[in-house]
This record gives sequence, C-alpha cells and structure tokens, in this order.
Amino acid sequence: MALVALAGLAAASGAVVLAGDEAYVRWDGRIRKRADDSVSFDWQGTTAVFTVANSTYVIAHYDTSALAAPYGTPLVRIGIFYSASVWDADPTLASAISPTASIILHPKESSYIVASGSPLSKATGQTVRLVALDPPGDGVQAAQGVALVSLETDGTFLPVESSGQPFIEWVGDSMMGDAVRRASLSGEAKPPCIGVEDDWSSTSNAQTCAALGARCSTVAVGGHGVYHNCCTEGDKRLPDFFLQTCAADAVGDYFSTPRAAPDAVVINLGTNDYYWARHHGLVDDAAYAANFTRTLVGFMANITRYYDQADIPFLCAAGPMADGESALNATAQAVLDAMALGINAHFVDLSGATLDGCLWHPGLAGHHQMASKLIPAVRDLLPAHLRRAPLSAAAQISSGVVYVDSD
Repeated sequence: MALVALAGLAAASGAVVLAGDEAYVRWDGRIRKRADDSVSFDWQGTTAVFTVANSTYVIAHYDTSALAAPYGTPLVRIGIFYSASVWDADPTLASAISPTASIILHPKESSYIVASGSPLSKATGQTVRLVALDPPGDGVQAAQGVALVSLETDGTFLPVESSGQPFIEWVGDSMMGDAVRRASLSGEAKPPCIGVEDDWSSTSNAQTCAALGARCSTVAVGGHGVYHNCCTEGDKRLPDFFLQTCAADAVGDYFSTPRAAPDAVVINLGTNDYYWARHHGLVDDAAYAANFTRTLVGFMANITRYYDQADIPFLCAAGPMADGESALNATAQAVLDAMALGINAHFVDLSGATLDGCLWHPGLAGHHQMASKLIPAVRDLLPAHLRRAPLSAAAQISSGVVYVDSD
C-alpha cells in the first residue's frame, strides 16, 4: 500500500481518537504518555493496536518535530499489519515477516494514511497494528521524542480487546532488537553489508509473539551486553536500559510507578559480552565467566524485585552468535545458580541457527530456526489459561520447521 497524499480526503465527518485513549488504542511495549494524551515511543516492536468499522481509511497523526535530520532522511519505519495477531491471520507465519504496508516518518511530515480499502469496511471491525520496525537500534537518540498523536477515520473506532493474551518481555541485543540483518545485495554476510534491511517483525521474538498471540515488550540495544558491552567502554548495559521507559532516556524511571508483571521474561545476552572477552583474551577465563554468570543472576533477581513478583518465569537463551561453548556454559550456569536461589529460571540453546544475515547475524532462515525452539519453550512457561493450543500438522509451516510443541 503506497503512502497516499491527504489532499483528496474529506475527513471532516470522521471520528478521531487520541493515541493515549486506552479504550480505543492498546499499546504493547514501553511508551510514555504525554499530558496531551499523545504517546511517545522508541523501542523496536512497540505496537499500537486499534479496530475500525465501516471505514475507508485511517490517518495517523504523528509528532515528528524531534527528528533532527534533513528532510527526506528515513529515520523511523512503522509496519502496518491487519489483524490483532499475525498468527490469527496466517497460521503458517508467512505474514509474520511481511507487513501489509509500511511508512517512514520524516521530520517535516506529520500525517500518514496507515490503512485503506475494503478490509476496513466490515461492520464487525478490522483490527490494525502499527508496529515500530526499526527505530532507533544503536542510534537511540535518533528517534527520541517521536509520538503518535491521534488516529482519524471516516468510519467508527471500536473498543479494543486487551484481555486474554499473555504478556512477554524480551531483553537482548541486535538479534532481538534492530532485527534480522538480512544479507547484502551481493549475497555476502560480511561488511560492508550494502543494501541491508533490518526488520523487527522478522525476528524470532516477533515470530514467537505472533505464534503465541502474545502482547510483547522488547528492551534491546545492539552492541550491548549484561556484564560487558562489545565495543563501548563505560556505556550503559542492558540492566541499565531495562530501567528506562524509552531507549533514549537519560535516567531510568520506568519503575517509578508500579508495573504489571509479565507472564514470562526472555533474556538473550552474552554475544557482546563474549565478543569483548575474545578481544581481551578472556573468552575462556573462569573469573570472567563467573562475573558474567553472577551479573545475569543478579539481573533476574532485580527484575523480580522491580515487579514485586518472585515467581516470574525466565527463559535464558544462548546463541547463535555468542562465542561458542564459553558463553553457552556461563548462561547455563546462571540458570542453575538462579534456580538455587528460588528464581523460576529456564534455559534454551539457540546455537547452531544459520547466520545467514549481515555481520554474522542470523537472517530469515536463522530466525525461523530460533523461533522453532523459542515458541514451545516460551509457551511452556505461560499460565495454562494463556497457552495457545498446538496447531494441526496441516497448519505447520511447509518447509518442515515446526512452530508448535508436541503436547
């Protein structure tokens, strides 16, 4: 769906809802509601969900004034999906990696058509999801201050469904956040990665959320770790970012008010910690491994305190990029140590997934392989009443990758 100029649309008689109106707009992911009921965001995967009926179009009005870049420079891409969950629309997950359309926000444009055509005309309503696909990655300042102000339609906004779905929080680095790192146009998975296209909706965590019908929040920053960052001495690490409402915040204020605890937390960290270790001759150092393990255990313990819920299930993943057996063993030990402290911790080994993307990241094939392990592992951690029933064999993906468990 191409971006359409607004001049030809008569919207005077349409309905308008503010982005912060919780009755009509549901947000998945960390956001900051402003005094005017607009909503700012900058974490990948942050999603606005709404439903319209008897409509021909929806216009989204954004505040892009904080984008300090020349006009025409792509900064923030918003993917548009029709349906409350991609899994509902396509159980093969084929559409989980392909938005119906996307828009790129620019500093001098504020209004965008985000949905149009016959799907919106149903009297029963069409649910639309606006997903932040690749804001800011490593350049967290780039998207600071972007906000959705309001939505406008010539039809009717219906109350949005917000119950009966699991809430999963994801914590990681570039594999989880600024996305798939598809291979360059030359087909090489190496620098300079010309023509790279990042897309959060293609990640294994996005596919897992779609498969489980989950509401998800992603806290992920490329190049950063839990104990040591790969390349930025003295910078924040993921335990610091976890305290922040938005990635670009200077201080961590997310838990200054009580927060509903997630039904599960998935952590995949260690790639950047062990990249740093390799370049400092410490990849097999027992003391370094012990410090990594202790920091990861402490991070999990702190998360239970932040949410004031001791039994939050954690799934700690290792791989596929982390430095071989050293990172895997240190992560597995962290799970064992956490369990000894009474933390509800679990482990999944993602090593061996294909690194078919740029800069030795997993690409589309690699993320499919990771998702095939993550989906059953995360599903098993969810409360029984929030677990999706396994799909029939006919609904499994034709490539032979099975996205459901066997119970």
